[in-house]
Amino acid sequence: MIFLSSSIIKQINHMIILQSNRFISIGDRISLIRKITAQDVNDFAKLTGDINPIHLDSNYAKQTRYRKCIVHGTFIQGLLSCLLGVHFPGTGCVLHAINCKFPEPLFVDETCRIEALVSKLRGRLATFDVNAYAYERNAVNFYFIFSHYFALKTIK
Repeated sequence: MIFLSSSIIKQINHMIILQSNRFISIGDRISLIRKITAQDVNDFAKLTGDINPIHLDSNYAKQTRYRKCIVHGTFIQGLLSCLLGVHFPGTGCVLHAINCKFPEPLFVDETCRIEALVSKLRGRLATFDVNAYAYERNAVNFYFIFSHYFALKTIK
């Protein structure tokens, strides 16, 4: 289990959320750990229409440099949206800008850990430095700077 000083651990469905507190300060961290199953990837493909066989067809994937089906990068970004938009800082957050790189794939049926660190605050704008890891391999799947506005009240 991952330990963060003064952390609160919540189990939500099959995700584990770790957070330091609900008030945003530079240095605050939050993490999410989730196994991404073939069913998750299939559901995502149906919802988005992204039926690229690298994500869905193991026979096709074996012929590529990856050798296995990989999770959609935007699926992982969606988990980050859940982490920051629902859990920390939470309701009212709106994405402002994103700069993202995917140096390594996350394979289907691997566990992903996403870590977000508050690196900058300016008025109502927070910048998070984010890394996602293939938990068992400890390989960095993607990293990006994620900036978004957050509001004290729900945005209507």
